[in-house]
Formats: sequence, C-alpha cells, structure tokens
Amino acid sequence: MSYDTPNYKIIEKEDQFEIRLYEAYIMAKVALEEKMSDRGFQRIFSYISGNNSKKESIAMTVPVFNQEVGTKYYTAFVMPSKYKETSLPSPDDPEIKIEKVASKTMAAYRFKGTVSQEIISKNKNILGQWLEKKGYRILSEAWLARYNSPFSLPILRRNEILFEVTKKI
Repeated sequence: MSYDTPNYKIIEKEDQFEIRLYEAYIMAKVALEEKMSDRGFQRIFSYISGNNSKKESIAMTVPVFNQEVGTKYYTAFVMPSKYKETSLPSPDDPEIKIEKVASKTMAAYRFKGTVSQEIISKNKNILGQWLEKKGYRILSEAWLARYNSPFSLPILRRNEILFEVTKKI
C-alpha cells in the first residue's frame, strides 16, 4: 500500500543523513502533556476517520510526526496533497489544529527499529553532531517521523529524526 507523503527535494545525502527542501504542506496537529502516548495518534486518526465537520474520511499519510516542546508533546499528520487549507473539514475535536507549514529545509537521520526516549535522544545527538560537522545550524526542536504501522516488524520500521536547519554563514 502506498501513502501520500510530504514532497521534498534532497539537497545533500551521506549514508543515513539527508538535507531536504520540503514544499509547503498542511498538517493536523494535537498537543498533549504526556510523552510517548498514542492518544495523540488516536485523536487525529479519529479526525481523518470522519469525526469532522463534513463526516468525511481523509486518507492516511506518512510519516506520523511527534515533537516535544517544553511540557507539550505534539502528534501531527500531514494532510493529503489534494487538500488546501480551506477545503479540509474542520475537526470535531477542538484540540486538533489545522496548520499550514511553509517550505523549509530539514535535516533527517534515518534509523530502523522500535522507538524509545533513549533511542530518540541518541539519534538527536548523532544528527546534531553530523550537522555541526557539515556547517548547519539547528532552528527547531527535533521531530520524530514514523513511517510504519506499530504492527510492522521492528527491523522493517523506518523512523527518522528531523531538525529544521540553515547553513551557517
């Protein structure tokens, strides 16, 4: 099965590292106060399953994004590219926000397997060190991107750590 994913162009690639220029996209996002919970996923999945103003099903996309900022833990789904901000149905859940994300440069580090706070922290450090070596400055908190079902075999799971970046001058 093939899923819609945000469009990007690879600017630089080395082993499991990439610098990407993402096109603008729209996401549905919810904030929780609990880390590594599946409640954010469940809430947005409910939205795309028809719990919205048009009772319309919206196709699943990949990856599912998670980001920790302060005491908030965000879960976000990218909306299929056929939608514009004004054509998406409004969520029935008032905590779900629809957000247009501008085009931006992101650094990605790809890894397989299961995800834990320890693995996220380790891979953020690996990506941060590579970016320092390559002359990039990090502009955002890390995003975790998960591309597979939690029922997939861990060895087959594609995960990424991403930072918004800019080249140092």
